[in-house]
Amino acid sequence: MTLAVVNFTLGPAFTNAYLVADTEAQEAVVIDPAWDGETILTEAQRLGWKIRALWYTHAHFDHFGGAAVIAESCDPDLVVAMHPADRPLWEAKGGAAMFGMDMDPGPEPNLDLTHGQILTIGVHRFEVRCAPGHSLGHVIFYCAEQAT
Repeated sequence: MTLAVVNFTLGPAFTNAYLVADTEAQEAVVIDPAWDGETILTEAQRLGWKIRALWYTHAHFDHFGGAAVIAESCDPDLVVAMHPADRPLWEAKGGAAMFGMDMDPGPEPNLDLTHGQILTIGVHRFEVRCAPGHSLGHVIFYCAEQAT
């Protein structure tokens, strides 16, 4: 039961994005699918991992700029998870217009994150922890089994 993490630094803001997978189940999520969604999707396909969900730590544009491309290649029941306090920011395309950018925000979030909620990737459990400050709905995903 192995948890794998592939880190990417993408786009004009050099945003971190993470492809996280249960390698035995071949199931993956993308945390903050920043910009170059093709890059993330290609790596998942190369590794044989099926992307089941997109998890957003918050709704600034540079954290979901690659979501549309990724979602096009995923099942229509793709889970898109975000804290509801960031919904207005997501609806405003994460503030991209303030930087002269127009973008496709991708699929509408369909899972509201709450503090203490448990999300899974295969057999691995992640606790949602609210951490407002950077944005009203900012969260982190904590995996106790990986804590050292």
